[in-house]
Amino acid sequence: MDGDEQGTNNSMIEYAIVDTDGIPRDNVTINKDTGRLALVFPIDYEGLNGTQGQARVLVEARDLGVDPLNGTTWVTLHVEVGFCLF
Repeated sequence: MDGDEQGTNNSMIEYAIVDTDGIPRDNVTINKDTGRLALVFPIDYEGLNGTQGQARVLVEARDLGVDPLNGTTWVTLHVEVGFCLF
């Protein structure tokens, strides 16, 4: 839960993709306001050699305060033939 006063820059968060692993960077986008990830085109399962059907996206969340705080986490995409689960 965010302890900052609602409606201030400290309570507003933006999301960005920092890095990818297993898929091209330009194949994934992120909504900067919600953090929702989307694929630009389907992931080629056969192209994930040696990854056991997994790809990763490093996401950063940053508040808009004067001294912004941020954090990152890896999001793992589990890819199966025919569909992708986040």
